[in-house]
Amino acid sequence: MDTSAPGTPGVTYNGGGNSCSWKNNYNITLSSTDNIGISTYEIDTNNDGTADATTGANFVPGNGYHSHNVRFRAVDHAGNRSGWTGSHHIHMDTAQPSCTTPTGQSTSWTKGNRTITQGCSDSLSGCSSMQGTTYTWDAKVDTGFTGKVIT
Repeated sequence: MDTSAPGTPGVTYNGGGNSCSWKNNYNITLSSTDNIGISTYEIDTNNDGTADATTGANFVPGNGYHSHNVRFRAVDHAGNRSGWTGSHHIHMDTAQPSCTTPTGQSTSWTKGNRTITQGCSDSLSGCSSMQGTTYTWDAKVDTGFTGKVIT
């Protein structure tokens, strides 16, 4: 009969870190020792001391997973439980943001400046910047203006 609890799990971040910021690459390895072996790891997502889910030794949160108080504990084959780890801040966002079609472009000649705008949205982590779109114009004196947008 086994009555010994496993050791409290070690938590190793294999991408990202416990920085309380949104990441797209969390891959967490849990490790614990026990005299008869670890059966599973329990996850407490809101720091209330109750297991909300279970996982194996490799925990990869799904898209949109976020919590400020994730804790883990080991369960051995006899059902003995370790103590909970400290709280971890995990925020996972693997979805690409959406970008709107640019507006304000024109094929007409103008002496003034043109303002071309484009928007970005992301329901999880938000948009920090937009990049990668290049606009070029070719002007021909003898035939007027020819506009060309290269994206």
